[in-house]
This record gives sequence, structure tokens and C-alpha cells, in this order.
Amino acid sequence: SGSFTSHIDINSDSGRLRIGASNDIEIHHDGSNSLVDNNTGNLYINSAGDIYLCPKDSEAGCYVRADGGVELYYNNVKKAQTYASGLEVIGHLIMGDNDYIQIGDSQDLKIYHDGTDNYIYSGDKTLYINANSSGTAKIQIAAINAEKNADFKANGPVELYYDGAQ
Repeated sequence: SGSFTSHIDINSDSGRLRIGASNDIEIHHDGSNSLVDNNTGNLYINSAGDIYLCPKDSEAGCYVRADGGVELYYNNVKKAQTYASGLEVIGHLIMGDNDYIQIGDSQDLKIYHDGTDNYIYSGDKTLYINANSSGTAKIQIAAINAEKNADFKANGPVELYYDGAQ
């Protein structure tokens, strides 16, 4: 056991700082990249404060907060953040065809696109679509060309349309 009062210099791109009886962790540089190799078990990074993973130019990347929260950034703009109650996505959530957004303890509600069509699936549960609680809003179902197919009036009738005519 010993202590250092200065730097440890390894002046070779193939040199490694090895720690552990079986070289369990190695810190080295391969000539282009700096690497930390954990050769056994999990790698834990403990900090009394926040942990910042940033490119050299100090642009935000990933912050692991001391309170357990995580923030993800793209081009220095926050795009996702965890909270005790869940996850907030800022911007677009982009998913591939046939990928689901599943909601409910048993994933009862699914929203997805199959490459051709869009689906809202509620299994054997009732699907409610509410415009608002005051009863003043209405719900319209329209084709992509903006012709109305159905108009559910607030506190009023339901109007059905074909080729733009009621």
C-alpha cells in the first residue's frame, strides 16, 4: 500500500492502469480513444453530487442527478427527464412500425401504427373519447383530405357525412 503525491504517467498508448487481483478494471488509451474496461461484475459510479456525461466541448449530454433523476440532452437541448411519477419526453417520441405505446397496469390500452394504418386498441375495455368536461367542445373525425366523416356536436346531434355531404 502506498500513496502518490504527484501524477501517475503511463507514456505509451498500449499502457494500462490495472486494479484488482485479476486486473478487474483497466483504464487505458488506445491511441484514439480513452477506455475504462470493467472485467468483472457491475461498474458503479458513486458521487455525493450529480454525475455529468458531456463531450469535451461541455455541451450537455446526460446528467444523473443526486436525487435519482436522469436528464437526457440532444445538441444541448433537454429531450427527456425522469421524475418520481414517471418520464417526460420533450419533443417527438419516434417509434418504428408495429411498436406500441402501452398504457395501464396490464397494458390495456395500445396505440400503434402498423406501417399502413393507425390503431387505438382497448382490448375488452370500453374506450372513451372525451373532448372536455364542460360539454362545449366537439369531436370531429376527418379523412386526411380534411373532409368531415363524422361530427359529434357538444350537447347535440351526431352528424355523419359522405363525400363532404351530410
